Amino acid sequence: LTTGAFNALLKTLEEPPSHAIFILATTEPHKIPATIMSRCQRFDFKRIPNEKIVLRLKYIAEQENLSVDEEALYEIARISDGGMRDSISLLDQLVSYNPVNANIDDVHEINGSLSNKRLKAFITNILNKDITNVLNDIDEFYSNGKSLIKITESIINFLKNVLLLKVSRDYLLSKVDEISDYEEVLKMASIEQITELITKFNNEINDIKISTSPIPFLEKLFKFISSIKLFLKMISNLTLSNIKSYKDSFISSTNFFSLLFLASDYSRAYILVSI
Repeated sequence: LTTGAFNALLKTLEEPPSHAIFILATTEPHKIPATIMSRCQRFDFKRIPNEKIVLRLKYIAEQENLSVDEEALYEIARISDGGMRDSISLLDQLVSYNPVNANIDDVHEINGSLSNKRLKAFITNILNKDITNVLNDIDEFYSNGKSLIKITESIINFLKNVLLLKVSRDYLLSKVDEISDYEEVLKMASIEQITELITKFNNEINDIKISTSPIPFLEKLFKFISSIKLFLKMISNLTLSNIKSYKDSFISSTNFFSLLFLASDYSRAYILVSI
C-alpha cells in the first residue's frame, strides 16, 4: 500500500464500525508502518511439522474413506513445506487422480516433481558428465509435463541433504525416512563438487523462472558442467599466450572466464588472468 492508503486505513482502524473486525494478512510485516502495527494484535504463523500434517491427512482420509499410502502422505507433507492448506489441496488432487489406491508415484505425477530414485539417477548422470543422457532426461521431463522449476528445486534440496549426510547424519535421519539414495551420491562425489553443483543450480534457477522456455538454461547449465572434465585436461598446459585461442575454440566468451576460475579451483591451481 502507498503512504496515503496506509493513512486512510489508519483512520478506519482508529474509529472502526462496531460490527466490523479487520483481519490483515501479510508475508512482509516489516513493510507495515508502526502506526498500523501498534493498533493491531499480531499473530505470527509458523510452519507445521510434517508429523502433524500427516496425522491430519490420515484423519481426513479416514473420515472420507480414502485409500492413500502412508508414504504418499509423508511426501505430500514434505512438498507442502509446513503448509496445511497446500497439503489438503494436494491430497484432494491426489484422490481425484487416483481414487482407488493413491501412492507416492501419483503424488509426483500430479505435482510435476520427481521421486528420490529418479533424482538420484539424474544427478548420477550429471556427476558422470554424461551429457547425452542428461539432455535426454530433460526432454523426457518436459514432454511428460514435469515442472522444470520444481525439478531444479528438488535437485538443490537433494544435494543439500547429501551435504547434511556428510556433516550430520543424525540430523538428516530426524528429517527424512530413507537416506540410501543420498549415501550413494555421496560416494560418487566430493563435498567440493556437490557444493559447486548447488551453486550453479542456484545461479540458474532465477533465469529458469522468468524464461518462457526454461530448457535452454538447463541445457546451458549441464553443458557447462560436462565441459569441466575436458577443460581440466587443458588446464595444465594453460599459459597467457594460448588463452585466447582456447577461448575462441573451446567456449563462448560469456562463460569462458567463469569456467576458467571454476576449473582452476578444482585443480587447486588459482590463476589470475587479464586480457
